[in-house]
Amino acid sequence: MKIATYLSSALFLLSCGLAYGDAVEKVNKTQIKTQKSGQYTDRIIVKMKNSSARSSLSSSTSLSNNSGQATLSHSTMKAMADDSGESLNYVRAMRGTSGHVVQLNRMASLEEVKIIAAAIAEDNDAVEYAEPDARMFPTAIPSDDFFSTHQWNLQESENQGMNLPDAWDLTTGSLDVVIAVLDSGILSTHADYDLTRILPGYDFISVENSDAGQLLIANDGDGRDSDPTDPGDWVTAGDAAQINFFNLDCDVVDSSWHGTHVAGIIGATSNSGGISGVDWNAKILPVRVLGKCGGYISDISDGIYWAAGISIEGVNDNPNPADVINMSIGGEITCGETYQNAINAARDQGAVIVVSAGNESKNVSTSAPANCSNVIAVAAHGKTGELASYSNTGAGIDIMAPGGDDFVNCDDSHGSILSLGDSGLTTALNDDAYVCMNGTSMAAPHISGLAALMLSKNPNLTPDQIESGIKDSARAFVTGSSCNALTCGSGIADAEAAILETALPVAPSGFEATELGLDLKFDWTDNSLLEKGFKIELDIDGQGFEDLISVEKDITTYTCLLYTSDAADDLL
Repeated sequence: MKIATYLSSALFLLSCGLAYGDAVEKVNKTQIKTQKSGQYTDRIIVKMKNSSARSSLSSSTSLSNNSGQATLSHSTMKAMADDSGESLNYVRAMRGTSGHVVQLNRMASLEEVKIIAAAIAEDNDAVEYAEPDARMFPTAIPSDDFFSTHQWNLQESENQGMNLPDAWDLTTGSLDVVIAVLDSGILSTHADYDLTRILPGYDFISVENSDAGQLLIANDGDGRDSDPTDPGDWVTAGDAAQINFFNLDCDVVDSSWHGTHVAGIIGATSNSGGISGVDWNAKILPVRVLGKCGGYISDISDGIYWAAGISIEGVNDNPNPADVINMSIGGEITCGETYQNAINAARDQGAVIVVSAGNESKNVSTSAPANCSNVIAVAAHGKTGELASYSNTGAGIDIMAPGGDDFVNCDDSHGSILSLGDSGLTTALNDDAYVCMNGTSMAAPHISGLAALMLSKNPNLTPDQIESGIKDSARAFVTGSSCNALTCGSGIADAEAAILETALPVAPSGFEATELGLDLKFDWTDNSLLEKGFKIELDIDGQGFEDLISVEKDITTYTCLLYTSDAADDLL
């Protein structure tokens, strides 16, 4: 009885080697299914040779078998069990193939089942082949029109994308995660946004005393308000000649719809036509901080505070504090105290701050906020995986992500980043357009979306853990790349690898102990692909648990010798 009692307690303390506090209870149980896809099975398909099948079959057919095939004979099943060293049960015949399904009395890895199947086939002349009856699951490939043709940036790692298809098999995001986009505002009515995922944001562009020049920069007729809609940021020759613009050396440009493009990369509605976003479920919090010819650090800093849930005088508190803050923003200055203080405060609130490295082809140390502390600075690579020539580099870079080739290219070679936009050159036409852009502004939201996916699998992750998870799991730079750890960060971001690096493992189950003479054999079911190992703790005297053994990942059994000590005698 003591064995059963204590080993039942030991089951509670049999744990995977990667755990974060008490968050195990919050794990989405569907993780078991997606993680085990194609990796574990308890069944084997056995194909009998036609010339030998008759002698291997039972003389009676199975009543539950609707194919009319006879089942394997008892002697054949016993021979297979003896050859494999495993207990085997007959499941059914397969239609029209002389194939049969047999079952192990346990779940095992595909590699182990392959060995078992090979032993069955090798030692039985009647068997043509035997192979694992692997489990298959739906894969999360979006049906969006442009996903397969234009969104190279999200594709598999061999195509130099972010490896999102494999990541989406693990998670497509959580409605509980909020991503703030500090930018030019968004056109939330674009058909490829899910309005239920767009949170009430804020416009932080300040205008004092109805100053005509400041109103022109804000371009929406007023100052701060609760409407973060992008009114356009075009600059005419007349605008550029005014003192507010002339001293800023602003170029004459059409409206960029920059914030709409950035937010689309993060969270465009997937499986609805158009494009797919990195995260399919996270909420988007639009915070407008850029008008015509950019925005002031004072407004941007207030936007950072507010997005993180910190009160700003004269502004209603944000009821949806951001878990991730994306800033595809930059300027050639040193990070000042105002910027750094806002970033530090948001980070202290638990927000991950993701920023673009800058597009000046210079050292990232020259560009803020990428040169601030406590941010994830993202450099850009193109379709080949090589560093984009425009991207800033240097020791301050944390990671690389898709930003597009050196020139905006939206034809069949689609070397740029396709996302949401508008065809309006000045004010919006609201025509639900899809546009191509390139830049580190496009690279940053890939990482923001990834951070949100990571949080959906492990909501207790800290900003430090998210940053290290993305960096530690990055894949190597492409062969012959000009990049190294001192110029382009830790490598190329890989979404699946980052999620696996930080996600909570599913707890093991089915813990059993069997007494074998003086040995005690422990068995359990490994429900997770994420564990780094298992630890077994044992209580033999009711005074508390002690470490018994730590074993490597994928191990599901352990046998120990019960020494003839007082403790062992007590157990026995």
